[in-house]
This record gives sequence, structure tokens and C-alpha cells, in this order.
Amino acid sequence: MKVMEKKMSDDKLKLLLYTDCDFFAGCEKPLENIASYSKITEKYNIVYAYRRSVKYTEDIKDKNLRVRFIPLRLVTPNLFLNKIDRKNKIFYFIVKCLIRIFEKLQVFNLIYFFTQILLLWKEKPDIVHINNGGYPGADSCRVMAVTSGLLKVKKIVFTVNNMAVPRNYILDKCIDSLVNNYVDNFVTASKAAAMELVKVRQIGDGKIQAIPNAVLFDNIKINNEIDFRKEFSISKDIFVIGSAGLLIERKGYDILIKAANLLPRNKNWRIYVFGDGDQRGLLEKMILKYNLQEYIFLPGFKNNIHAYVSSLDIFVLPTVGTEDMPNAINEAMLMSKPIVASATSGIPEQIDNGFNGYLVQPSDFNELASRIESFISLDKQHLTKMGLNSNNKYMTSFSYNIAMDKYLSIYES
Repeated sequence: MKVMEKKMSDDKLKLLLYTDCDFFAGCEKPLENIASYSKITEKYNIVYAYRRSVKYTEDIKDKNLRVRFIPLRLVTPNLFLNKIDRKNKIFYFIVKCLIRIFEKLQVFNLIYFFTQILLLWKEKPDIVHINNGGYPGADSCRVMAVTSGLLKVKKIVFTVNNMAVPRNYILDKCIDSLVNNYVDNFVTASKAAAMELVKVRQIGDGKIQAIPNAVLFDNIKINNEIDFRKEFSISKDIFVIGSAGLLIERKGYDILIKAANLLPRNKNWRIYVFGDGDQRGLLEKMILKYNLQEYIFLPGFKNNIHAYVSSLDIFVLPTVGTEDMPNAINEAMLMSKPIVASATSGIPEQIDNGFNGYLVQPSDFNELASRIESFISLDKQHLTKMGLNSNNKYMTSFSYNIAMDKYLSIYES
């Protein structure tokens, strides 16, 4: 039976979006895009179920999405661990061991299962779209796929927002088998992630579609009142290199600092990395160690980050971990920026060497420095040309309408 059959009581079908994340990270963007696309909202009543947390609720408050939100009380292992005083090491260790035993016995998954039964019984959705930060990612997302299948939901879509990782235990294979059996369509942002899902977890073969993490153009708000160069006292002859993201290990900003240490100090360049995270202290120490205080700056988070990225000469993402298809690169492409980024995961699908930027090997700060220096020396005309190539590649391959029409096609198939 096709999903596009109309309900007797309503002209619209019900689409339930499900996610389990601590905060509204980049992997949540597909849900925001879907809930903002007029062709989808015209055909579906959208319910947005998420794990209740103060941070996530605050993050989605200002999204102005045309959905009904359902915050779920999901009992997670971290919920217990975060409430325990870590100074009491013995008690903390005992509780942690008990939680690991509960995980192996699938206690938390059973709790998710019954919570989701109540949710699905009450909402009776025609389509369940699960958005997971990776695979296996959040356990409750896999359980949701199984629960939806057992309750005969007409269409189940499962988005995987990162590269899959190998199985940890035998029961994993059984859960994967159930997920693969019940899910109608898997979605990844990149072709690389799609191939990895099949290779590493043996699921999704024949029913995976790569749909890029598009950027909702309305979210690219360039505040013309923000004068980037004036705010940071940057003269017009300074070449500005920048990045934006969490200051965490897998983003590779320590590699960027090592690369900067190889750049000539007599040239007019500056690096700005916007964002925050647990590596800030380490990065600040590295900047001092290499005496780069006048060249590299960590301004923290900015509310209107796009206004700052739009003022950069080039955008750099020195990732050393897995990324699938980074939103930050797509946003920089939309704003016509040349890119230098690591050749890992789905990033090579975003960048064509010499066309709209350059790919470098992860952790190779020598190659990264060389590519950045080549841009510093590049004349304005060629720099502008590469930026326009970025925008053109984004608009023809990764644009919002293209991506959302693909999701709509999946819902209607």
C-alpha cells in the first residue's frame, strides 16, 4: 500500500521526526530542513520527538518550525552518571560497572522500546523518520526503527549522519538485522558514508540514498552591520583564513596551528577559528608555544557566524576524524569561499582539487601549510574565481531544494 493514501479524518498524512541528541548539533540540520520545506509541510502534519534536555529545547526554540514538539523522557546511561559526584571514585566506579551490565542486558533498550510504543500508539504516524548522529549512534534510534516496524508503521526512514563504526558485540548483529529488515530507506549525506554503512555493518544495501546536508538559505543571515575587519582591527591588505566548529580533537585545529607555524611571518595573514570546546586550553597553549599570538585568534562562538565566514578569504577545515559531509563546508561554499580541507569521509565529494579548493591528507600539516600559502600568494582574480566555483558546485549538487525534493520523493514512494 502506498504511503500517499489519504486519511479519512485529515487531508494530510502524519510524519514523525525522531532524534536522540544532547543538543542541536550539525547532524540535526536535516530535521530542521525537512520541517521548513513548504512542499513537505503542505502535505504532512509534522511531529518532532526528541530526548528532553534543557540545551536541546533552548536550541530549537528559535527555529520557528511548523511542527508540534514532543520532548521525551529517555532514560540514558549518562543520565545516571552525570548525577554522581565523581570525587567519590569508588561509588562512581561501581555505578558505572552496573550501568555497563544493564547495557549488555539491554535494559535501557527495553525502556526505550516501551516509551516508543506509547509514543507511536498515541501519534499513529504514517511515516517515521529517524535521524541518527552516526551508526550505531544513539541506541534509542535503532530501537525506534524496530519498534516502528513491529507496530506496522507504513514507511520508516533512517538517516545516518556520520561514518558507521564496527560492531562491538554479537547482539549488535541481531539488532542490525532487525533494523535492516524494518527500515524502508536509509539516507546518508555522502556516498562515502553509504558505502561504509554497507561495508562495516552489512545493512542498507540496495536501499541507501545519499542526500547532502543542504543549507537552508534563510538561515544564512548576513548582518551587514557587522564589520569583521573593523571589529578585529584587520587592515584591508591582510589575508584572512578562517574556520568554524567545535574545538574538539577530531576537528584537527591543532594541525592547523602546526601548519600556521610553517607559514612565513613576514606575510600579511591571520587565522580566526570560531567556536568553543574542550580543546580550547590546548590550542591556546600551542599558540603561545609557537609564538603565534599575533596570527591566530580564537574568538569563541558568534551568534551571527555567517557574517564572519562571509568576510573570510578562504575557509579551512583540517578534520582528522570522520565527518560524512560537513555543514560548515557547504555553508562556506554557498557563501562563495574557496576551501582547504582534509581528504576524508565525504569531503572529497564537496571539493574538486584546483576547482573550488584543495584537499590535503588528514594530519599532514606540511601539506596544509603549503596549500594555505599558495592561496595567500594567489591573485584576487583567481581567488574570486575559485569562490564562484564553490558556489556553483553547491547550487548544482547540494542545494536545499534538490535535497528536500529527494526526501519528499522518499516519503511518497
